Amino acid sequence: MTVREMIDDYRARLLKAKDMTGDEASIVLTELSSLIGNVNEEIVDREMAYNRMLNDLLSTPDMTAAKARIRAEASEEYEALLRAKGYLVLLTEMMRALKYRLRSLEAEREAAHNQ
Repeated sequence: MTVREMIDDYRARLLKAKDMTGDEASIVLTELSSLIGNVNEEIVDREMAYNRMLNDLLSTPDMTAAKARIRAEASEEYEALLRAKGYLVLLTEMMRALKYRLRSLEAEREAAHNQ
């Protein structure tokens, strides 16, 4: 299973998990945290592939930097880079949502304890 597929599975799981317990949220948060390194590594790989392709375009005679950048940003390498960055944003937002859920559950527990 690819990192993308794992993140997509977590996204689907979180969309359905309206009554997620604190323990479940903690486990998912830990699992998502472990994927950040993989996503960052993917971004580096994609960025380097894009940079190599852009460098090749710039090596072409009569190719201006502006034209090379436009062609490079229409490439599959650039699309893959944007998708990888999007997955990092998605992963970060899912982690934020889980942290919010955990704080909310803790506040509920404290309120119940104080009554």
